[in-house]
Amino acid sequence: MMDWKEIFTPPFTTDEYNPGTIWASNFEMVTTPTNLMDIAADNYVFGAERAMETIVEAMNAKCEGREPKCPMKLEDIRYEGSKDSATVYFTAYGDKMSIEVRGWGLLTGPKNMPPKEAAAIQDAIGQFIVESVNDANKITEGEQK
Repeated sequence: MMDWKEIFTPPFTTDEYNPGTIWASNFEMVTTPTNLMDIAADNYVFGAERAMETIVEAMNAKCEGREPKCPMKLEDIRYEGSKDSATVYFTAYGDKMSIEVRGWGLLTGPKNMPPKEAAAIQDAIGQFIVESVNDANKITEGEQK
């Protein structure tokens, strides 16, 4: 089975025209927003754009084996697998922020993967996003207060 990095090549970016969309360096779309609200509920979250910058920085730092320099802390992040919704939720905010993991059409279309393999790739990148953010949270603990 292919590794997700063969499909979604690091490093990752986001852009001002598509808030919530994360792009791989090979121009494949990694995520799209399903619900990104500007939330100013606590000391950590000040808006969707800053949240996406945090996610991208956490992902790139993990890929590069370096300590992340995230602009904020995102708490209680979870991933629902491809059998459900292939969505990353930020549960600390009542699921008001979520991003959908992309790639199903690419994986089952041009890459000609069977659904089980495509789901495994999608789930691997979804879990990677969660792990990256959770690892960054451990490092930034206490810095964003």
